[in-house]
Amino acid sequence: MKRVACSRLLLTSDGIHDEVNFEAIALLLKRETTVAERAISLVEAALQAGGRDNITVVVGEL
Repeated sequence: MKRVACSRLLLTSDGIHDEVNFEAIALLLKRETTVAERAISLVEAALQAGGRDNITVVVGEL
């Protein structure tokens, strides 16, 4: 994996990526907030979209 300054790593279950489209996920990850706040935003977006499955997210900053 090529490292880029301020790269972000996202690991999710299908509870996130089945409910929230890629563009919305990218916008939430680009926010200038803490890693924890980004993760919470992704979970909230999945819940607002229906949250029909387990919702798991890990956001890291390299």
